[in-house]
Amino acid sequence: MNKRIYIIIGAIIIAAIVVLMVYIQSQQSPKLVGTTVFNPPLNTSDFILYDTNGNKIELNQLYGKVIAMSFVYRNCPDVCPIIMRHFKQVAEELNKEGYKGKYIMLLISVDPDRDAIQAKSFMEKMGMPDDVHYLVAPKGELQNVWKAYGVFVEIPTNKMGNYTVTHTAIVYVIDKQLRIRVAFGHPGFWSPNDLLQDMIILIKE
Repeated sequence: MNKRIYIIIGAIIIAAIVVLMVYIQSQQSPKLVGTTVFNPPLNTSDFILYDTNGNKIELNQLYGKVIAMSFVYRNCPDVCPIIMRHFKQVAEELNKEGYKGKYIMLLISVDPDRDAIQAKSFMEKMGMPDDVHYLVAPKGELQNVWKAYGVFVEIPTNKMGNYTVTHTAIVYVIDKQLRIRVAFGHPGFWSPNDLLQDMIILIKE
């Protein structure tokens, strides 16, 4: 067997090893675990809202940050408190791991009348990290955002007493290019660690 054949065989072996290593690495790379992973990603729709501290939040100005966004209300008796606790826990863990400033979390009101009065004190009472923003606006402005993100909201016309708001339970995770990559549904089917993992994956991209 001449020298040229040895060189060819050696090159084939090296190429096979490289392909195998790339395959193994791809199999070991963490994968997004959200309820729905969008491939290709979905486009976002820009909006401008203000949080309970009067800070302007414009989606298109958040380019470069990973965004978790959900739709909630202060007086919600079931799903919203779980989502808000999950957001708090994830924000605290992200900050602990050194990702502060690389993400933002948005809670968009589906009950503007009561949230305009109660949301700020509620966030303070919860001890919510300042990376989590509760966005409240007049109903007309919020309706545009609800519609843009496919969120169904039904507020009783006769708002007597401690009424409930029927709405879609969803969390969107948006990457640094402002594309929707993941959606989480009812919080009974996912954990804070699931959301944490997906946000870290997108932060590292």
